[in-house]
Amino acid sequence: MDSEHDERAPTIEASPAVNLAEAPMPAAMLEAGDAPWSVLRSLIARRMAELPSSAVLEVSFADPTMRLNIIQWCPSAGHDLFKMAADGDHTSFWIKKR
Repeated sequence: MDSEHDERAPTIEASPAVNLAEAPMPAAMLEAGDAPWSVLRSLIARRMAELPSSAVLEVSFADPTMRLNIIQWCPSAGHDLFKMAADGDHTSFWIKKR
């Protein structure tokens, strides 16, 4: 049996809660990997400061424990959490600057 035929392409499913037709495209992206929250918070704050009002920053990270930190941080920092997508341990948030 040929090993090429055994490989299956991964499937990607859109979240049913997200209307992509209405979602603004991110103005910038931050790939944080597995950075600790103290580093991630500083990186997000710095990138958000660079963006104009109403711009969206996509933040991706590998540590699922960061989800709650970002959910709590956004309103306290004056930003809106616009979208979240999780695939296993990898999570992406779209944060809209007020």
